[in-house]
Amino acid sequence: MEHFSMERAARYAGYSREGLRKVINRGELPVLPDTKPVKLSPADVEAFLRVKQEDALRDLVRRRQTPETLARDVRHKLLHQDTTVLPDHVGEHQRLRLSLVPDAARHLFGTAALNAVFLEDGHGCRWCRATEYAEFLGTWAPTAYGVAFRELFGQLPCEKCGPRLYGVVMESLRAQVHAGGERAADGRVAPSAAERERAEEWARQRAVTAAAKPVQQDDGGRALVAKRLRETRARAKAAKRSGDRAYALRLAQMARDLEKDAARVDGGAVTASARPGRLRCGHTLASGCSCPRRASTR
Repeated sequence: MEHFSMERAARYAGYSREGLRKVINRGELPVLPDTKPVKLSPADVEAFLRVKQEDALRDLVRRRQTPETLARDVRHKLLHQDTTVLPDHVGEHQRLRLSLVPDAARHLFGTAALNAVFLEDGHGCRWCRATEYAEFLGTWAPTAYGVAFRELFGQLPCEKCGPRLYGVVMESLRAQVHAGGERAADGRVAPSAAERERAEEWARQRAVTAAAKPVQQDDGGRALVAKRLRETRARAKAAKRSGDRAYALRLAQMARDLEKDAARVDGGAVTASARPGRLRCGHTLASGCSCPRRASTR
């Protein structure tokens, strides 16, 4: 059975040798007994990495972030242009930027993917480059397409790695689809007789309530005109209280105009609850048409 050395386990988990030793001393990662030098089980390293990824996701939720927003922030920090860096020091500058990446990003995306971000546009696929880095560094790379990795790389998988990455996602979706013509294994439990009776009683009560509800009759716009008069008068009173005399006078004139228009139509004084009637143009007063106000045909 293959075991991980300290160096390989540190590279796989995205830690330095000293950092991984601190993790082991805290008891977060067990080592194989009676091994000198120290050896670790790949399964234990994988389990430790999954725990760290779950902790990182919970931390993102607590800070109201998502893996996608974290990926965009990390990409912006890694690709920030610094014109003061000499060409001979680009590699050192990139290593410095990688050291400033938060632990959550290292756990969720991995060292290989973070290194692949530095690949310039037009020089290849960053998804493929992450796989190459993973094989060279002895670490892990994304094995399935994810939106967070797309935001980190700034591109979709190429034709070479796309079928493999998309295939994993399609298989997981296909497993969730129920095959047609067969009953689902985890079908819903049929309701009991008491539950069915309660549902039928509730449906009967709903039907009676709906039938007893009065139907609102069409009043030809009477309620609308009354509402408009009430609102105009209320605004006029509020304007008087606030001391805006000019606005109050305009509102009072609007109310008088409404009453005069309705009086011409109905042939009498009109209040907020009066019937509007119809104009010669065929429109009701409530329609607010711009036709000249003339006497009603009634």
